[in-house]
Amino acid sequence: MKKETFSRRVFPALTLVGASGILLAALDRPSTGIDLGAAPPIGTSTGATAGDTTTIVGTTPPVTTPAPVTTSPVTPTPVTATPAPVLATTVPPAPAACSSTIVGPVINMRFGPVQVQASVDGTGLVCASQGIQWPTADRRSVSINNQAIPLLDQWAVHTGNAKFNSISGATYTSKAYKQSLQAIIDGVKG
Repeated sequence: MKKETFSRRVFPALTLVGASGILLAALDRPSTGIDLGAAPPIGTSTGATAGDTTTIVGTTPPVTTPAPVTTSPVTPTPVTATPAPVLATTVPPAPAACSSTIVGPVINMRFGPVQVQASVDGTGLVCASQGIQWPTADRRSVSINNQAIPLLDQWAVHTGNAKFNSISGATYTSKAYKQSLQAIIDGVKG
């Protein structure tokens, strides 16, 4: 039997601790930009749209199935199943349709102006939103906002309002975008 030395017991433990520390450090880096994973998937549906009303009431038609074939000389007779009732299913109608596009106020923030245009129904639900003005004073602002504005457009429609999280790396733009959008919503709900 080998005598276990201190190094034989401690070395494997230290190796594991070191490897886990390296992994933790690699995973715990600060964000280097905009969190693209925070946005809703492009092309996702947000629910019912204007005109989606379906009502089904009644019963299913009787189903006729032949009796099983046997070797006896008896003529098969049709069997009629009792119709099963179908439950009434009603999808509530969508709120008033979004028909016009409204331009929101220009919100001046630290890096420049932000302005949004949106279509909002009578209840304040955002049907479409688009940033139409954002900071372009320097390359960094252009780079950040070229990524952030489309994500903010998606979030506004996905949530249906201006109450969504800011985009990491574009906090000022996000805040100004939401303020301009909220002014549009408040004006419609008025």
